[in-house]
Amino acid sequence: MYKISIERLRPSSPTNRWCIDYPRDTDLYNLARLTNEGVDFQGWALFPKDIKATPFIRINKESHYFSFNMKRSDVVKKILNEQPEGHGQLECGFHFKLPLTADSLTFGFKTNGIDYDYAHFSVSGSLKVLEGDKGWLFLDNDANRSVDQYRGKRLLSAKELKAWTAYLDSFYRLAVSKNIRHSLLIAPAKEMVLSEYYPFKRGRKTPIEQLLKKTRAHHALSYPVQAFKQAEERPFRITDTHWAPYGAMLAAVEVLRKLGVDTEGARALFAQDQYKESTVIGDLGNKIYPPRSAIERVLASFSYRKTVIYDNQLANFGRVMLLANSTALHPAKCVLFGSSSSYTMLDYFSRLFSEIVFIHSAGNIDLNLIEIEQPDYIVAQTNARFVVIAPILGYDLHTVIKAKLNELTDDEKQDAITKSAQWLQKTNTERTEHYHRLMTQQ
Repeated sequence: MYKISIERLRPSSPTNRWCIDYPRDTDLYNLARLTNEGVDFQGWALFPKDIKATPFIRINKESHYFSFNMKRSDVVKKILNEQPEGHGQLECGFHFKLPLTADSLTFGFKTNGIDYDYAHFSVSGSLKVLEGDKGWLFLDNDANRSVDQYRGKRLLSAKELKAWTAYLDSFYRLAVSKNIRHSLLIAPAKEMVLSEYYPFKRGRKTPIEQLLKKTRAHHALSYPVQAFKQAEERPFRITDTHWAPYGAMLAAVEVLRKLGVDTEGARALFAQDQYKESTVIGDLGNKIYPPRSAIERVLASFSYRKTVIYDNQLANFGRVMLLANSTALHPAKCVLFGSSSSYTMLDYFSRLFSEIVFIHSAGNIDLNLIEIEQPDYIVAQTNARFVVIAPILGYDLHTVIKAKLNELTDDEKQDAITKSAQWLQKTNTERTEHYHRLMTQQ
């Protein structure tokens, strides 16, 4: 979604009595409305009777002229304090629609052959985006203060570091008690790998570096920043916060190594993958207007979607997917408590392990689920910008799903339950039945 901000100017023109009713700073617009339907511009202006004025919009140095086409009795009454019937300035309002082809435009009036600028409009996404060198885009103004983290202005407190130590130690003890191999994967921040394109200078200390100093070998933490920096191909997408498929592959191999599994077979398998070039907008490119895209190499020879046997299709936290692949390298079950970065990695993970349980929880671990699944491996995955809040081992998937469903309308909730039931019909197993029950037991 996008919003349009307005900056009112002070023109040296014959009137200072004017108003823009629409667009408003509080309104939100989707891409189709901005580019196809157009934005409504509505308002009014009062000029001296001997001056003819014409409203205009200037985009990319091209001016579009319109006309006063609305009778505004409210303006005549309230502003001029006169009766509107038969009034010479009754038709002082304007209304027109215009598709936007740029992220900024200027509104004004043409009088005496001269264009006077009255307001500047700018279009922006819900989050700000930083533009680095050579067109690389980075996240800005996010809740985790990623820019301040990189600059060393948002560090982890002693209490936050203690919470991380408790999580890492508890995760290790859980793995030992259940005889399960484990690893915590932290997806590096894009700016940590591509600092030469980032518009800010790195601080002397950052939160991820604070955390790394607290970890020990038995914590099995994987932070593949060096592997990314030495990569033969770029591991990140230009217009996205997430890693590229090549980066996801590198991360999957690094996790395998931390799990104590031989990586040669995985490297040989992934070396046979075929990629194709595709135009990708990305989550950052979609936050600016017009949306920015880039040519990326995407995996063409395999998709994890063909191994999915259940998917509750909830957005973000609460998402559950079960994957099964009898041809995987290792006949073993892996539970992955991941985040948004995990989805791309599933294209590789689903060929490593014959069974995968994916829970979108950003590294938070549901102990009850571990008891039910009895996996051979547990991987927790989160993103580097999330380290300001340590994950926990008290995650309750059922509670999260209930809360997510309660945010939906009755029709949306029923649709989600129906889709879950359809997956159950396709693969009616004890496992899929358990996760369907989580969708229905409110």
